[in-house]
Amino acid sequence: MSTVLHSIFDPASPASIFGLLGVAVGAAWPLFARREAMLAGQASSTALFAAHFALIGSTTGAAACLVAIVQTAAAWRVRTRGVLLAVNGGCLAILGIVAAQNWRGWPSFFAVAGAVLATVGRVEVAPHRMCWWFLAGSLTSAGHNTLVGSPFGLVSDALTFGATAFGALRRGRRRNCAW
Repeated sequence: MSTVLHSIFDPASPASIFGLLGVAVGAAWPLFARREAMLAGQASSTALFAAHFALIGSTTGAAACLVAIVQTAAAWRVRTRGVLLAVNGGCLAILGIVAAQNWRGWPSFFAVAGAVLATVGRVEVAPHRMCWWFLAGSLTSAGHNTLVGSPFGLVSDALTFGATAFGALRRGRRRNCAW
């Protein structure tokens, strides 16, 4: 048993460290009340997971994370909807090229699908609708993380899904994801 657990979680490995930190930061962002804080938290968690996926050999997962960071920065700063849509569309085009060059079947499909759903969430200006898109993205990301063997990605997906769903349902009257 300890051998199996050690093979999944080696606390000394950089991949595990980045994965653990990604989980910690990722669990917190859905609970923030302001859209800007949600986006900053998400970008931080995503950067940590980009490193984690690169270290475990998931090129498409890492690329999807890097694209998400650019999109999140644009969603945070760009105020012109047309420019925001162009940035996000361009990012998805780049992800499509990277995914095609590094295609690994279903893991790549789920990574790209999660990125597309999260993209819709990032361009959404209403926090409550943003949350619902991220919920859908969490489900497809779980498919990727299951297939590439990332327990940290799966924990992050479960925590993000649970916290986002709970916050969205609890705050339905105020129509955002936060407490």
